[in-house]
Amino acid sequence: MTPTSVITFLLIAAVVIAFFGKEQFKKDVMNIFRYKIDDIGDAANLLI
Repeated sequence: MTPTSVITFLLIAAVVIAFFGKEQFKKDVMNIFRYKIDDIGDAANLLI
Protein backbone atom coordinates (compact mmCIF):
# COMPACT_ATOMS: atom_id res chain seq x y z
CA MET A 1 0.00 0.00 0.00
CA THR A 2 1.19 3.46 -0.81
CA PRO A 3 1.41 6.12 1.92
CA THR A 4 -1.51 7.98 0.32
CA SER A 5 -3.80 4.95 0.48
CA VAL A 6 -2.81 4.33 4.11
CA ILE A 7 -3.69 7.93 5.04
CA THR A 8 -6.99 7.66 3.15
CA PHE A 9 -7.81 4.39 4.92
CA LEU A 10 -7.05 5.93 8.33
CA LEU A 11 -9.23 8.96 7.56
CA ILE A 12 -12.13 6.73 6.51
CA ALA A 13 -11.67 4.56 9.61
CA ALA A 14 -11.66 7.67 11.85
CA VAL A 15 -14.86 8.97 10.25
CA VAL A 16 -16.56 5.57 10.61
CA ILE A 17 -15.56 5.30 14.28
CA ALA A 18 -16.72 8.86 14.99
CA PHE A 19 -19.99 8.24 13.12
CA PHE A 20 -20.95 5.01 14.86
CA GLY A 21 -19.60 5.99 18.25
CA LYS A 22 -16.54 4.53 19.90
CA GLU A 23 -18.43 2.37 22.42
CA GLN A 24 -20.66 0.75 19.81
CA PHE A 25 -17.61 0.23 17.58
CA LYS A 26 -15.76 -1.55 20.40
CA LYS A 27 -18.77 -3.79 21.05
CA ASP A 28 -19.03 -4.69 17.35
CA VAL A 29 -15.32 -5.50 17.15
CA MET A 30 -15.48 -7.64 20.29
CA ASN A 31 -18.53 -9.49 18.93
CA ILE A 32 -16.73 -10.17 15.64
CA PHE A 33 -13.71 -11.56 17.51
CA ARG A 34 -15.99 -13.64 19.74
CA TYR A 35 -17.72 -15.19 16.72
CA LYS A 36 -14.38 -15.89 15.03
CA ILE A 37 -13.08 -17.60 18.17
CA ASP A 38 -16.28 -19.66 18.41
CA ASP A 39 -15.91 -20.70 14.76
CA ILE A 40 -12.30 -21.74 15.34
CA GLY A 41 -13.38 -23.70 18.45
CA ASP A 42 -16.13 -25.49 16.51
CA ALA A 43 -13.72 -26.34 13.70
CA ALA A 44 -11.20 -27.68 16.23
CA ASN A 45 -13.90 -29.84 17.85
CA LEU A 46 -14.84 -31.29 14.47
CA LEU A 47 -11.21 -32.19 13.79
CA ILE A 48 -10.72 -33.90 17.15
